[in-house]
Amino acid sequence: AVDPATDPAAAAAAAASGPPAGVCWERSFDTPDPPRRIHKPAKPGVVEIIGLLPIAARVGSYVSSERRAHREPIFDLSGIDLHPPDPGPHAGVPLGGIGAGCIGRGWKGDFRRWSLFPGRYQHRQVAADQFSVRIKGAKSGVHSCVLSPLQRHASLPSWGWGMDPSCATYSGLYPRAWTTYTSPVPGVTLVCKQVSPVVPHDYRTSSLPCAVFEWTVLNTSDEELEVSIMFTFQNGDGGPEDKAGGHANSCFRHPQGSGIRGSGGG
Repeated sequence: AVDPATDPAAAAAAAASGPPAGVCWERSFDTPDPPRRIHKPAKPGVVEIIGLLPIAARVGSYVSSERRAHREPIFDLSGIDLHPPDPGPHAGVPLGGIGAGCIGRGWKGDFRRWSLFPGRYQHRQVAADQFSVRIKGAKSGVHSCVLSPLQRHASLPSWGWGMDPSCATYSGLYPRAWTTYTSPVPGVTLVCKQVSPVVPHDYRTSSLPCAVFEWTVLNTSDEELEVSIMFTFQNGDGGPEDKAGGHANSCFRHPQGSGIRGSGGG
């Protein structure tokens, strides 16, 4: 057990695992969303609109013809002004490489912007897509919680919802992000570092559709603790297709690690 307030080595370890000071975009999980009059999609001015009319006509014709043929166009545009979906004031640093599709995370730790096919976007939250923590100590006993500010979700009522949102802070600096949880359960501070493979001058690596979550656990109690981090992820993006059947999950092993592969979908 260590205390970063009194142990220089612990303080150094905590600082090294956390975000660089002074250069990240930061929000506490208990920060309220800005009002719609402040956060609203940007639109071009009159002069820009006039210059864009020819390409808007071509794009509009393409979108209409695809939908008449009962096909989805390659990008999401709606209305007479061909506006994209409004994501709202929730976006954090996305997961995944460049041009390979991505999953957008919100700054409250949720997985909410699905772009597995570039140009197409779905803005949904899946309750099961979460990180959770469990600790066990000889004196403190067993404590666990879902690392989410959601107070309760009807589809998963027995999960350990109700984390105090004021204990968590999000820091974004593309292509990385850090979420720091200060005592989400008694006796630990957690730092989750999110990294996507965006490497200067290496297009092949930067196009990989993957990301890494690296966790640092700091024991701030006065006893030895057993700490477990669990990741749950639904095979699907929360849309109607999730219930169509045909989904399958399988284990895989690799010299550098093992995991679960999700596939299918009706």
